Amino acid sequence: MSGFIDVNGEVSTVSQASLSPLDRGFLLGDACFEVLKVKDQKFIFLEDHLDRLFSSLSEMGFLLWFSRSELEKKMENLLRVSGYSLAYFRITVTGGSSLGFSVDRETLKPNLYLFIKELKEEPVKPLSLKLIRASFTDRSQRIKTNNYGPSLKELALAKKEGFDEILWMNDLGEITEASASNVFFVKDKTAVTPSLDSGLLAGITRKNIISCLKKSEYKIFEKKIFEKDLKSFDSCFLTSSIKEITPVTHISGISFQSVLLPSPIRKFFGLLSS
Repeated sequence: MSGFIDVNGEVSTVSQASLSPLDRGFLLGDACFEVLKVKDQKFIFLEDHLDRLFSSLSEMGFLLWFSRSELEKKMENLLRVSGYSLAYFRITVTGGSSLGFSVDRETLKPNLYLFIKELKEEPVKPLSLKLIRASFTDRSQRIKTNNYGPSLKELALAKKEGFDEILWMNDLGEITEASASNVFFVKDKTAVTPSLDSGLLAGITRKNIISCLKKSEYKIFEKKIFEKDLKSFDSCFLTSSIKEITPVTHISGISFQSVLLPSPIRKFFGLLSS
């Protein structure tokens, strides 16, 4: 894979980089991360991503050796080294390098990995989703850790069945999120997205789309959505930092009449790089 990486302050190409086999993120998923999109050499929603990252790191109890301003400088430096105009940028902070579950955070130095790779403009492909019920519901405040095992397993199975993506329901049948995306539904001039209380990650793109719609002629609601509600919507789309907005055509046999995205959202994303 091409691209550049900064490992605890050492910048190199991906092929030259080395990571400790005792890294706790690799061994135990003891890590938090953020993925940002770069457009015209600008980080999109930078402050929102850093707010969530530092909140997650605090929840995990990591004692950091870098400040927020120092992290931003490292990010800008790696972006400058790469020279990329359109790019994928990932920040990963792990609990350090040690073996075993027992750990004293005060004795371990977290590892900081910054990675950037170039993106190419590609046409948007509408998606078909497989609806999957989770075995339990976690309604606590979600933090963005490296633990995506259940989604990766179900996504691989869904793709074998001809689906493009998955859509989770919690054990009470409430729609939550896709494997790594949030979901919105639209009927006329009303948009609806699952409530955080249903158990999902508060996405950065989701947050900004809600804000955008509140300033438009659309009504926007965060509420519990059930499988039986899906047929009442005209359209559906997923949101994420890299793909931004992706239309959905089907969810487990339920078709949507339109793949047209609300005009305020299309205009909003068009302005981000201007």
